[in-house]
Amino acid sequence: MLAAFAATAVAQDGELGAERTVRAPVADALQKTVDGLVSDLASPMFPKRQKAVTQLLQLDAPAVALLETKLKTATEPVAVQLRQVIAKLRKRLFDDRVEALERDQKPSNLTGMPDWDRFVKVTGNAEAALPVYLEMLKTERALFADRMFSSSELSDHLEERSTLLRAACNGELEEEFPVASAAALMLIASDEDVVLRRATSTNISESLQDSRFGKLISDGFHAGTIRALTSEWLKRPGIAADRPLLLSIEYQLSVGREIALRTLERHVYNQSAAYSLLCLGALQQTDSLPAVEQVLNDETASRPIWPPRGKTAGDLISGREIESTYSVQARDVALAVAIHLRGRRPNEFGMDVMSSELHLFTFDSMGFNNDDDRNAAISKYRAAFP
Repeated sequence: MLAAFAATAVAQDGELGAERTVRAPVADALQKTVDGLVSDLASPMFPKRQKAVTQLLQLDAPAVALLETKLKTATEPVAVQLRQVIAKLRKRLFDDRVEALERDQKPSNLTGMPDWDRFVKVTGNAEAALPVYLEMLKTERALFADRMFSSSELSDHLEERSTLLRAACNGELEEEFPVASAAALMLIASDEDVVLRRATSTNISESLQDSRFGKLISDGFHAGTIRALTSEWLKRPGIAADRPLLLSIEYQLSVGREIALRTLERHVYNQSAAYSLLCLGALQQTDSLPAVEQVLNDETASRPIWPPRGKTAGDLISGREIESTYSVQARDVALAVAIHLRGRRPNEFGMDVMSSELHLFTFDSMGFNNDDDRNAAISKYRAAFP
């Protein structure tokens, strides 16, 4: 199954809608019900305790997290009953269903399972999504259980699993890429409501740089599904934009446009802005020319972004005639990309730019020796495209 899935992927996070993001009135009502039933567990009357247990066992997944919270303050006799109830609820709502799915694999049996609806929405085909989802569920069962029962430990578990995933993504071609784990982590972690601790997002994104993953997303049997899931992960707000942009360029993912424009909207012209511009150029986003030219015309984009502070271009470049004052600004990158999007070559406008298979143009080749050369190139562009 994993071999077939080896080229599969999925999409963004969590249809834990009714189970994890309970609306306030519903949540209040559930809390009141749980409070009352747990209180009845302390009753001296056996029939009342028994009735409370029976009613607790009829509750759905959102109640499990509330019951686990009650464990922290419950007396030992009540805690003993709660542990039994929680174990039975988890078994009925999750474990038994997972086992049943292995016997009868059809999409209708997955209703209410964590992240299933969103997974289908992203991939667009329940029948095709089913084997992929089941493989992810089998591989990362504990994470999906966390999702089902709104576990407070989900973020910690995600970090642990992402660390292991990153360690496994070592580029060893004779080993199978852990695609089921990568897919599950991207699906769950792409939910904006999930807190990503410390290195979680870095671990996930770096695992996608494994050459084996590149093969799956480009040529695999389920490459389309992998691309959809990867795109959902990369566009999650809050994660550093550089890797998502570079991966979008490398794998030609259209989601790069969204990430690039979102980054440029901040009007912070740093390396991320440069990668955003290169991404728009590499993806041939001609309709984004206004955003590119806005950078070109923005004086705040005139701060050097290369070479790094404390270095000169001469320290880093050999074999090219450049002056000690050579630098690259965000508007230089914007100029090179704008020329490219208009179907021309940067060298026609006085830019000695070098092509790059990975990033459209090499970063250090898009600069100028001085502002006179830079302004002359910009003026020539404006004259050609008023």
